Formats: sequence, C-alpha cells, structure tokens
Amino acid sequence: MTSQVDRLSDCLSSMILGSHIPSGNLPHLTDTTTCVVAQTALFSPPKRCLPRLCLRYYPYFLKRIIRPDAMSDNASPIPSTSSYLSDIEIETTTDEKGYATIVMPGSSHEAVEADILAEDNYVLQWKFYSFKEGKDVHNVTPRVVDCFGVYKDSKTGVNHVVRSKKAMIPGLNHLRISMIKMSKQMEWSEVFDPEINYEERIPARMSIFDVLMHHVPSGDLKEVTSKCQIFCKTGVLQGIGERLYWKRELKLNACFVNDALFIQIDMDFAMEDVKNRADFTCNFNKSSYFGRQFPKEITQAVEVPADADFMEFRTVVQTEFPSHTVLSTGEIDAIDQEDQLVEIKCLRGGFDNRFWKERSCKLFLQMFFSGSRRCIQGHSKSDHIIDIGEIDLDRLAEKGADLPDRLFPWYKDDVLRFIDEFLASVYARLSQSPKTVFTVTKDEGHSRFHIEKSEMAFTDFFPMEFLTHFNIDT
Repeated sequence: MTSQVDRLSDCLSSMILGSHIPSGNLPHLTDTTTCVVAQTALFSPPKRCLPRLCLRYYPYFLKRIIRPDAMSDNASPIPSTSSYLSDIEIETTTDEKGYATIVMPGSSHEAVEADILAEDNYVLQWKFYSFKEGKDVHNVTPRVVDCFGVYKDSKTGVNHVVRSKKAMIPGLNHLRISMIKMSKQMEWSEVFDPEINYEERIPARMSIFDVLMHHVPSGDLKEVTSKCQIFCKTGVLQGIGERLYWKRELKLNACFVNDALFIQIDMDFAMEDVKNRADFTCNFNKSSYFGRQFPKEITQAVEVPADADFMEFRTVVQTEFPSHTVLSTGEIDAIDQEDQLVEIKCLRGGFDNRFWKERSCKLFLQMFFSGSRRCIQGHSKSDHIIDIGEIDLDRLAEKGADLPDRLFPWYKDDVLRFIDEFLASVYARLSQSPKTVFTVTKDEGHSRFHIEKSEMAFTDFFPMEFLTHFNIDT
C-alpha cells in the first residue's frame, strides 16, 4: 500500500507542477479515481498519507474535485499522469455532507476520512499587494457604543463593572507629561524589583463574552445580532490585519451560533507567544514593568470605592465593514482634557525605524478598533524614560503609507479590505456548521489562513454563564 500511495503522490505532485489545464478536466483516469486539480503550482508537497496530503495539509492548492462524470472526452491526455494511475486501484466515496473518503487496497477497515472539505478548509491566501483595489473602505469608521470601568473588591476578589463613559477612566496628567518633556527624564514612583514577575501582575481582562453580558443585560442576543454579525476583541482584528504584511503565525478559534460569528485568539497560542517573547526578549520582565508602570506615572488615579483596586477601562466599538458589521471591545489607557481616548505605550527607541517597521501597523489597528484617537509613547533607554512623543491616528496611517521600502510601508485601506475579506470568508464557511468550533491558522512564513474543525467542544468555547445569560441551547 505504501508504494501505491507514494506513486499516486508522485502523480499528484506532477499534476501540481505540470501544465495548466484550461478545461479543468483530467482524462484517461480510472473510473474509481477522484483527482485533485491544483489551483496554483508553487511547490511539490511531501509524500504523506494521500487523503491528508490532498484534503487537509495542502487545501490552498485545491480548486475542485473532479469525478468521472465531470470528465471530458475531448481533452488531451497527460502522459506523465495517466501511466501512473492506470494500474492503481482506488475507491472513492462521498457522503451526504460531501466529505471524501479514499480507500487504498487492503485498507477497507482503516480508511482515512478527510474531515474537511477540499473547498472549505482554506480561508484566504494572498500577496502583500492583493488588496490594493477592491471594496470601498473609506467609510469604515469604528464608533464607540458603550464603555465599562472595572474594579476589584480586594476583600472578596469580585470584579464590579461600572457602565460609564468617564467615571472610571484614568485622566492624563498633562503637567507631569510637560515636565518630563522639558527635563528629558522621569523618576519612577515604584522602583523596578527583579524578584517580581510583572507579567503575572497584569490583571485579567474582560472577554468578549463578559462584555456582551454587560452590554446586553436583558439577555436578548437579538438586540446586538440584529445590528452586528461578528463579535471579537480588538486583538483579533489587530492580529488578522497585521498579517497582510507580517509573516508571523496566528491561531484563532471561531464558532457560529444564533446567526452570529464569535472569534477568539487561541489561548494555548497566546500563552506560547508570551513564553517565546520572554525567552527571546532581553529584559522581558523589565519591559513588562515599563508597560505596566508608565501609564500610571502620567495619569491621574481613578476614584474607586475603599478596599478596591482599579482593573481596566474598556470600550465597545461597532465597525461597519462592506460585508459585515463587527462588534469589538478594546482596553483604553486614558482620556485627555478634550475627552479623546488615549493609548499609552512605552518602548525602547520611541518612534524609531524599528517602531515604523514592526509596530506601527499593529498600533494603528489597536487604536482604530478600540476607539483611541491619540497615542502617547514613552521613549525608554536603560532604566529611564528620556522623552515622551505623541502621534494621532490619522498621522500614524499617513506616515505608515509613506515609509521607504526598507521599512515596509503599509496602507490602511489595504489592511481594512483584507480584514473584511477574511471575516466574510470565515463567516460564510462557519455559517454552514452552527455550534461547531473551528480553528483558523496562519502558518509561520506563509501568507495563507486555513481552517479545520477543532477538537474543542461548543461548551468549552462559550462560557456556561454566557450560554445561560442569552438562553442559548447547548
């Protein structure tokens, strides 16, 4: 059996790398053979178990399944393939859902079932210039529709949520900022302690499910699904958008229920990402300290009840894309004297070339989808803040598009079209399989997302209190 798999794998590799077939038909094949036509020829895939080779690991090549009834009598033979296939006995069956099972001789009881349709297990593939043209996204403007301040009772450990636009958000300390700009230095009010793990001190944030339960206290999910079709945190949109240009991997979990698509960053992936950054980033703990402490240094403390600790301020943002409307939620660091929402960062090098090359697009997306219009960034060097810079959202996008090639320019409209196309593709596929969790993955170094059914249960994806609050059947 192994030799036959190898031979048919060689055949398919030859087809993938062979001449383009305008008709899409493959002649002179045995009547029991299901053949795969490659959408594009990029490289020869390795020899693995054939069904998984064709239908799982290389779905981005697949265009359609060719069955005997689709074959043309007029098409020219392909010598390099028909000779391979003429003496290999293959049985192919398709169930009522369209899933294909390929059975090699002697393996009728050990058939490998491709549990993902060839057409449906890839979402999107692209080049960095793929979205230069397309849908009009000039009117895609996120709108803040709700805000929450969160504090924790230090005695009971219970989080309390206050629904308010200003009551529980830190205000910028403009005098302190001016003094730092003038003196080019800042004294820390809390000294860095290397024995403390500052990453662990970052408080737990509200999930999209927590936010929706407070945003819709009535428990009627139709209140929001009648206006929005996709729900996620800002980090999801940010992670998707920056991958148009960035080759880093990404893993998302998604599920469709009650006419709505919910997307989250995979928790294991997120934890592994933090671990990798900790392993490969010099002074990672000190960077976490800067990121946590610097916003406190330049803002006014929030008034909270006695024996309580301020946790976060969060927005609920509605964004109308050409294809769907998205409801997202993002954390906000502060508000300025003009009532503009502000993002605060602390980075080594400030607005240097590394920032523009690696971080500018990411920051833009974070601000854009959380409702921030202005960023204040502390420029750190060694253990000190030596300056404070500022940039607004529009200027960030303008300069990002005007970068020299060596710094990899990025374009706001291209990124928004890319996000819209991704969300529309995932929505279309998952709407066919409600209450089924899917994993959407981008591999390291490749510009493609592919999708497959996850082993995660529906009730593991959604918290039980969320399902109960919105009366969703399990």
